[in-house]
Amino acid sequence: KLCWTPQRKTLREIKMSIEKGIAFNVNNYQELHRVASVIAEVGTAHAHVGIRVNPQVGAGTIQAMSTATATSKIGIAMHDVSVSDLVELFRDRAWLRRLHCHGGSQGCSLELMTSGVRRTVDLALTINEELFRRQINVIDIGGGLPVHFDSEEVALTYQQYAAALRATVPEAFDGTF
Repeated sequence: KLCWTPQRKTLREIKMSIEKGIAFNVNNYQELHRVASVIAEVGTAHAHVGIRVNPQVGAGTIQAMSTATATSKIGIAMHDVSVSDLVELFRDRAWLRRLHCHGGSQGCSLELMTSGVRRTVDLALTINEELFRRQINVIDIGGGLPVHFDSEEVALTYQQYAAALRATVPEAFDGTF
C-alpha cells in the first residue's frame, strides 16, 4: 500500500488527500493542527492519517543523509517529548491511525535501521495499550536499502532486511499492524 509523505503539504493537498482516502503522514505539530482544521471541515470518513516520528536511534556513516539523529528535523522527535505526551496526541484524534518512521538508509547499518522500527512499534503498542483501543493499525516503514555509491556490489538485499525485521520486530509480520 502506498502512503504519500511529502515534507510540506498545502491545505488544498491535505483536504484532497482526506476526501480521496489517500494515506499520508503528518511531519510536525504545526502540520497536525492544519490537518485537524481540515478534518473539522470535511470529517474523517476517508481519513488515513499518521504521524511521522523520528526514533532518534543515531546516525549512519553519512551524516548528511542521516534522518534518525537528535538534530534531524524530520518527524516528531521521540526523545524530545515524553511517551505520555505522544500518547496524548492520539487520545482525542481517533483519525490518527498510523505511525511512520524513517530510520535512514544510506550509510546506516542493518541494526540501526531495525532499531528505529522497533522503537516505533513499541510506541504504537504503548499508544494502543494506554488508550484501551487499537488506534494504531499501520506501521509505515520509510527509508530504503543502503547502496555502495562507488561499485555495483549489493550492500543489503530486501530478503536480508526482511529477515532482520522479522527477528527484531515480529509484530510487523504477525497481523498486529
